[in-house]
Parts: sequence; C-alpha cells; structure tokens
Amino acid sequence: MRSTTTRWSPEQAVFAGREALKLIEVHDGGVKDRLSPGLPDQVAADATAVEAALSARPAFGAESKATTGAERSVAHDAQGMLGRMRALLRHSAAKGDPVLRAAGVGMKASPAKSSSVAAGLEAMIAASAAHPDAFKAAGIVDSDVALCRTLHDNLIAAEQEQTQAHITRKSLTRDKNVTQKRLEDAVIAISLAGALVFRGDPAIAAAFKNLIPKTSAKAKKVNPTPTPTPTPTPTPVGT
Repeated sequence: MRSTTTRWSPEQAVFAGREALKLIEVHDGGVKDRLSPGLPDQVAADATAVEAALSARPAFGAESKATTGAERSVAHDAQGMLGRMRALLRHSAAKGDPVLRAAGVGMKASPAKSSSVAAGLEAMIAASAAHPDAFKAAGIVDSDVALCRTLHDNLIAAEQEQTQAHITRKSLTRDKNVTQKRLEDAVIAISLAGALVFRGDPAIAAAFKNLIPKTSAKAKKVNPTPTPTPTPTPTPVGT
C-alpha cells in the first residue's frame, strides 16, 4: 500500500492543484502529453474533494464534541447514583461484609473513564440480585436498581456512539489524506513536466517549479497559500 502521508497542508494542496490546472491550460506546449490520461480531471476532482473535507471539519468537530459531552453527562449522572448507593451500603453493612465487595464499594468510577462507571453499575446490579436482604436493609429499593440498569444502558449507548464517532473521524481523515496525497503527487508531476517542456523559457519554467510549496504548513502553522507566479507568453521548446 502506498503511503498516505501528505507533504503539504490541505490549503496548499488545493491551491497548488488549481494553479497547476491554470498553467497547463495557458501554457501547454506538450505538458499534457507527458501526463497520465485523465490527470487534469483527477486534479480538479481531488482539489474539490479536499476543499469539501476542510469545509466539513468545523461541523464534524462540533458534533464530535457534543457526543463526548453527552457521554460525560450520562457518566456523571451514573456516578452520582452509584456513589449514593455505595454510601447506603457502607452505612448499613458491617466492615468486611461480602455485599460491599460484591457491590464494588471502593472501586474507582470516574466520568472521565465511562467504562469504570459502567463496571461499577454492573457490579451494583449483580450484587442486588445476590444480596437482596443487605440491599433492603440499606434502604435500596427495586426502583433504585432499575434506575441503575437504565443508567447503564444509556451509558453503554453513549459509549458506542462516541466510539463510532471516533472511527468515523479516523476514516474521514484517512480518506482525505489519500485524496490529498494523490493531488500532491499530480501537482509534482505537472510541475516537473512543465519545467522540462519549458526549459528554454525560464519564466514559464519557474511558474511550473513554483507550483510546489517551498514551506510546508505542517511545520509552519500559517496560511500557506503561495503567491501565483506571473505567466508570460508561452514559447515552448521542441522536444
């Protein structure tokens, strides 16, 4: 599998791709003959796709944050219920009573790690079935255990939604990178072909060479859009 590691920022790749298309339209002179069939159309499509992926980032980022927030909120509510039930059991049961261990008293349960809260709820639900008298003595009724089950189900659903959002985010990023890498490779091919075809015309050759960004925005986080090079009247050199 070819590498999907990109060289440039998405903005650089889109700009360079569109500049490359302009150059080969204005200054062809045989450049297109040196390119893979359909490459210009692929460049146009890839530039549009990368730009669309950039436009979708804010909305998807907000959706991802909302999903994370929902999971944390459910985990916080569940942790609160779990803590109150554990407190009742600690107050009622004698030290060393098996119900305490069974109910997960002393287990860590943090909303920041929802799986720990889910595990605590599972222990509490199982303990209620195994030690009904101890739960009754602690003042924990069936509706409390039923609420634990509901909170557990809600938490698992929120975890799954968050996991799916993470998988989707990774998939979208990879798809964008594959497209951007193909776009970058095409720009480089056009740049090299143009520099060769117009080797006798330094100004036009420089315009093709300058399609390739001199500084990657990955290393320098500024708007990386290169300045278009003026394109003088073409004087192709015979090959």
